[in-house]
Amino acid sequence: MNDKDTPFHRFQRAGGNEQQLLLLGTALRESPQLSSMSTRARDAGDFTWLSLLDSGTRSGQYSGYYREIGLHSDVLKGPINQKNLDLLTNVFAHELSHALDRREMSDFSNAIERDAYDLAARPGPRDATNLVREYIDKGRVQESRAEIAGVNAVADRMRNEGSETVTESALTKRLLDSGSSELVYTSEDGFRFKPGIRFDPASQSVPVTPENIE
Repeated sequence: MNDKDTPFHRFQRAGGNEQQLLLLGTALRESPQLSSMSTRARDAGDFTWLSLLDSGTRSGQYSGYYREIGLHSDVLKGPINQKNLDLLTNVFAHELSHALDRREMSDFSNAIERDAYDLAARPGPRDATNLVREYIDKGRVQESRAEIAGVNAVADRMRNEGSETVTESALTKRLLDSGSSELVYTSEDGFRFKPGIRFDPASQSVPVTPENIE
């Protein structure tokens, strides 16, 4: 992809304003992990467009067909501060994870479609329960991996600040402060991830393990 024809240049030409571009640039610069995800997805051709979502309740979405990431306008507004950058980093990394999984998900969907046609061609009663369950389970795994990617991109931002060791309490507080509360709860001991989600102090992140995905 030409350096002058990235998703960000296209976003600018489509009407992205200076503040939105500054937020994006700062988020990418302050999280090497987010920047790496963006570069890999762009270089692989799985992230070619960036657009604004002006309606709906989603903070972001990814279209594998158009290879496009949409970010809600609320995620790209306001001053360049910790709260707004944490939110943008989390949402953007989540959608970039889907972009990086595009080929795997496309191959899986094609295989499921072939199996569905084969099942439909069989005579007599047909039961597609297992196919539907397999498709739903795959989607849940991909969504969980994307959630973890968003969390870990915020942890990477914190490490890159160089001001503190990333602890579970500090990371979950940052997630809560930026409006990402789905995986966080407040206990008597402070902020924590919800039961079943294990934070690894050594890597200062949430590992992509079967247990955390589940």
